[in-house]
Amino acid sequence: MMKTAQNLLLVMTIALLTWQPAIAKANPNDYRVILTLNDGTVIEGFLKGDIMGDKIKVSEKFNGKSKKYATTDIKTLVFPPSESDPTELTFLPVMVHDNHELVNRNPKSPRLLMKVYETDRMIGYISPAEDFSFSPTMISYWNSMKYYYQVKGEQRAYTYWKVVVNAKVIGLKKMLKKCFKRFPYVKDYIDSKAFNSKEFFKNPEILMPVMDEGLKSGNYTREDAEQ
Repeated sequence: MMKTAQNLLLVMTIALLTWQPAIAKANPNDYRVILTLNDGTVIEGFLKGDIMGDKIKVSEKFNGKSKKYATTDIKTLVFPPSESDPTELTFLPVMVHDNHELVNRNPKSPRLLMKVYETDRMIGYISPAEDFSFSPTMISYWNSMKYYYQVKGEQRAYTYWKVVVNAKVIGLKKMLKKCFKRFPYVKDYIDSKAFNSKEFFKNPEILMPVMDEGLKSGNYTREDAEQ
């Protein structure tokens, strides 16, 4: 588990969702990005807004006018090291299947994800997210994070976890097994004594090497077989 990357990503999510260049304390370096397009064009500038949809906005100057870029045109989005965030973060456009959305589970455009795990068989990603709860009197929003797996050779990365803030998760194992329904090895692990829900909450990436181990046997259903 890359705890540093996880912490940085959560911090960055909060910063991006509250982007206010008028605030005197804002550090421009925290928003600096290097955007590389598929045609080889490199844009160095500042990100405005979030990176969770099919477009992002980048301005050449911190308080300057921004331009929109579609994820279909992006090769990489890099957050270079800064004084507050010493680790470089690289996001890649990836087609996804989002198990945690009620609508638009298979968006037609890629989403920007950060690679945190890779072997010869699979890739694991994380990405910023947001969530909400509501009551008769108010709606509360908070920053979250999604975890994905992708079998190499398949078209999409699949979410298997979305961080839940200050809430109890009922039916965790059932939920996870549904996300890993194509992978018997992972489902058996989740049902075993080896699976520790507290450790999973601390580090959802622990299922990535488990899945990779299961892929060695080839005992899983291919993505195209489900389509």
